[in-house]
Amino acid sequence: MLPASADRRFAAGQFTLRSLFELTTLCGMLAALVPAVGVGGAVSLMFFALCLHLRLGGLSLIALAGAFFTSPLSAGADSYTPLTRQIAVALAATAVCGWYWYRSRAAAVLT
Repeated sequence: MLPASADRRFAAGQFTLRSLFELTTLCGMLAALVPAVGVGGAVSLMFFALCLHLRLGGLSLIALAGAFFTSPLSAGADSYTPLTRQIAVALAATAVCGWYWYRSRAAAVLT
């Protein structure tokens, strides 16, 4: 018989179908923010969401810093200034953190 730690169904890095659907939906919503946060900011926010899902705190902070640093770089001829891009990244990161906080609270209440 295998020890409980060898059971792969409950491993921290294992994706369930529900979590994969949630992460895909979240990344799709972040991709819709590309005009506001830029491509680099959106990709960094997607990586931030993945790191939060996998509970990699230090790496998620690096991804968040990357989102803040890359968002003003893609400011071109559009109507968004670098400051509005920074605000959009901050709001999107707050929404992602709020979603994962709500998910963890709901899971704690249900169990």
